[in-house]
Amino acid sequence: MIEKYNVLGTNSYYEVVVLDENGTIILQSNDPEWTGYTHSLGTDQSSKEYFIACSDPTNKNNGDYVFLSDFRFAGDGETIQIVVASPILSENSLFAGIVVMYLNSEWLHNLMQNTEGLGVSGETYLINYENYWLTKSKFDYYVVSEGYSDLSETILDAKVETKGVNEALEKKNDLQKASQSDYRGIAVMGAYRYLEINSEGNPWVLVAEIDVEEALTVPTNLMWISIVIMIIAVSIIVVFAFVISRRFTKPFIQLDKVMGASSEVSVNVSNIATELAASSSEVNAASEEIASTTQEVSQNTQNQVQSLIEINKMAGEISEFSHEVMASTKDINKIMDLITNISDQTNLLALNASIEAGRAGEHGRGFAVVADEVRKLAEQSQSAVGETADKIDEITTKIERSVDLIGNITVDIKGVTSAGEENSRAIEGISASAEQQTASMEEINSTANKLGLMAEELKDQLGEVSNDNGRSKKSGNGGNGQKDSGNGRGKKIKKNRLSRSLLQ
Repeated sequence: MIEKYNVLGTNSYYEVVVLDENGTIILQSNDPEWTGYTHSLGTDQSSKEYFIACSDPTNKNNGDYVFLSDFRFAGDGETIQIVVASPILSENSLFAGIVVMYLNSEWLHNLMQNTEGLGVSGETYLINYENYWLTKSKFDYYVVSEGYSDLSETILDAKVETKGVNEALEKKNDLQKASQSDYRGIAVMGAYRYLEINSEGNPWVLVAEIDVEEALTVPTNLMWISIVIMIIAVSIIVVFAFVISRRFTKPFIQLDKVMGASSEVSVNVSNIATELAASSSEVNAASEEIASTTQEVSQNTQNQVQSLIEINKMAGEISEFSHEVMASTKDINKIMDLITNISDQTNLLALNASIEAGRAGEHGRGFAVVADEVRKLAEQSQSAVGETADKIDEITTKIERSVDLIGNITVDIKGVTSAGEENSRAIEGISASAEQQTASMEEINSTANKLGLMAEELKDQLGEVSNDNGRSKKSGNGGNGQKDSGNGRGKKIKKNRLSRSLLQ
């Protein structure tokens, strides 16, 4: 039975049981490869929370009601148990029992490890309302640093009390963190989704994180787009799994009497296959929309890269012009040096003229005055040339700094351009992943068609069981004493026959 209806994928459920209206297990099937804890026929489950919820008067006659439990340990204290249960209705839409499925926690863990688009350091995981791990970490931190022998030991034992998780639980809302320390003490960027999907009212937090060091190798805004796309994809998968569990547990078994002397059992799951195909088509359309979005982001990235190339070209032209200005200032410095030399020579000549005028006495007095004025003009010229030289040196220094700064900007622009090109390729990878999801949805459509054929086969088998029960009742009327003494044994035989038929 579990092999035929494990529609969520290989090993998604490890056990399926059917309870009668009193909470007793009358059918049981488990994955042949499963070696963990399982249930036995005849076990009383009436005290379990899923039976209490499904048999409640407000839910027992509602074929659409689905119970999803929180994570907990099974009876062996080791197996992680996640329960999906739904009422079974008779042909008269009356409560006849409950179908219970136990999700494989390893399958859920593998689903969380699908982190395409989040790079090498990216990971996604689930945390419960008490901060305990619900799925395993991607990294071996707890084995290396916390003394655990295996990562599976951390589930419902180790806590994650990072700022992002605590804030999501406190505010009961989704949020994002640009930089914070994760459970390893490493700076990460993260998105935290607050989930209220189980029937026990205990919220979960879906976490998606990537190391800041890796995230900053691409433009921050495009990195956040990638994270958001991944969160959307994971959310679609989680919702899809829950929707499929709802569709799967609709009244696919209809019983008139389960424990009566004669029973006529029929099962109808054909419309489940149709609804499953419709659901997969909707998810297929969502995957195509994600692919379209990633293509648009890739185009925008290419446009940004082209703009940066043009800016880099302009920066190169500015740098070349600055070098030309520096060359001109050097020529001006040469001219200023020449003027300074001329002023020095003029000053020296004026001094000599003053000396000669002094020797000439009264006849050279007028010439001495002229020589003194020439000397003063030479000194003023020297002073002006000195100030001009200082200004030119200051301008030259600033131009050199500008050239260096433009050179650094050019290097940065080249780095951002390269990062943009890498991010464009990453977006193309995400688009390819979306196309792969579309192909997976087409496979689920094929599975839905097979499920319809299997439903017809199971219906025929249950019809044979009904005929066998009728013959048992007829032969049992041969004697009252024999009938009374064999009553309990006859009921047990009917249960075992029905169990074997569904397990085939």
